[in-house]
Parts: sequence; structure tokens; C-alpha cells
Amino acid sequence: MTTPTRPFAGTRPPPIESLGKQYFTPLMAVPVTTRQPQPAPNKETVNEYLRLQSGGGAQRDDGILWDIALILHSYAPNDQEAQAEDTLGIALGWGGNAQGTFITLKSGVKWWVTYSRANQLTVKKGDPYVDLVRYQGTVTWRVHGQPLVS
Repeated sequence: MTTPTRPFAGTRPPPIESLGKQYFTPLMAVPVTTRQPQPAPNKETVNEYLRLQSGGGAQRDDGILWDIALILHSYAPNDQEAQAEDTLGIALGWGGNAQGTFITLKSGVKWWVTYSRANQLTVKKGDPYVDLVRYQGTVTWRVHGQPLVS
């Protein structure tokens, strides 16, 4: 089966959560995860952490760049609200400062962040699944897509 000839090269979108985890893990003093951690068998709760969630995005008109959103959730025990908010502020600061960086995934693929912005600051929200305080914010990155190879 042959692939039809296309007038323009295609790009694939960035893996949002993988990029976020690779970028934030060395920068944060708390664990960075993409799912809710399970508490240890002898504990009722977990310690402070930063959870990343894909917020979607869109391909730019040029067909090469992708605007992606990364939702950041900062959790801490209920008596440490200020710490959860502070952790999220640090994450938003780093996330808004990603412009001009290459993020290399474990597979060796490099993704270039051409633009970054923290576009939703800390908002306190409850979480029905976790008995911890949670603050949420969002960063947006413009990332160069990877060429599709046929």
C-alpha cells in the first residue's frame, strides 16, 4: 500500500503530559505525577505533590506549531493550604518560563517550546476523590510538532 503524496509535510502533536512530567520533575521540590498517588498501606493520606493534566490544545495555522495547555494541580494536607498555593505558584513560574527550551523525552525525542505563558493563576478547588487541599492553574506552551514520516 502506498501513501498518497501530500502537498505539505504533516506534524504530530506533542504528548502534553509526558512533556510536562519531564519538564517539571527536576524543577520541583515535590513529587510530580499525572495520576493520583495511592497512600501507603498504613497511612490515610499522601504528602504534598504536583499533578499534571492535559488541557488539550490546537494546531496553529502554519501546520507546524501546536498550542497546548497543561493544567497543574497542587495538593497538600488540609492544614497546609499556604504550602499548596506556594508550590503551585512555583510551578506556574517555571511553566511560564519554558520558552526557548528543548524538552527531551526518555525516548530521545526532543520537543522545542517556542512560547510559554501562565494563563490561569492559582484557584482553590475541592477534589471529591482526595481529602487534600488543591490549587489549580494552567500554562500554555507553543511547541514545534514532530514531522510525520511515511
